[in-house]
Amino acid sequence: MNLEEITQVIKHRLTSWKLNFYDIGKDLVYVKEKKLYMGKHDTFKEYVEETFELNIKQAQRFMKIVTTVEQRSDILTLGVTKLTQIAYLPEEEREEIIQLVKEKKINREEVSKRIERFKHYSGKPPSYSESKEETIYKLIRQGQEILKLGSSYKKSIENWITEANKYKNKEISELKTKLKKHLESLC
Repeated sequence: MNLEEITQVIKHRLTSWKLNFYDIGKDLVYVKEKKLYMGKHDTFKEYVEETFELNIKQAQRFMKIVTTVEQRSDILTLGVTKLTQIAYLPEEEREEIIQLVKEKKINREEVSKRIERFKHYSGKPPSYSESKEETIYKLIRQGQEILKLGSSYKKSIENWITEANKYKNKEISELKTKLKKHLESLC
């Protein structure tokens, strides 16, 4: 085989592997939802680990991909690693990233940057970039997410308000007002 032929074989196998990753996840979700493992195994974890020599974390990754993407072909567009990372983002942000990738408006490097922007801050002071625009973007996303998460994030709210006070932006001001009211209701 020459280089072009073996390259095509490798590309085909990579595509098959990605699609198999999705299909395995779909099958595992089905088995778990229908409890088909019962009778031969006491738990789903036991079924996975004894039958496939996978640990439960690996099986959960397969299944998380399936519950993250609407179409099997999305795994080809985004890839397994990125989909696994995107899977743990809030639904709104996840859908936004998937759509931007489908429309070819962002590349894989930009996907990684956006994933970092969307990570949750559970009580730790958030870190911000030197760029004012980037910081405002992060503050808006975090404020929206904190509103969704509810009362268990009192410290996150306080940290966010402290940082948001440094910036004058209409959307941040509106979020700040809502979060202050929310914070008062928690006390």
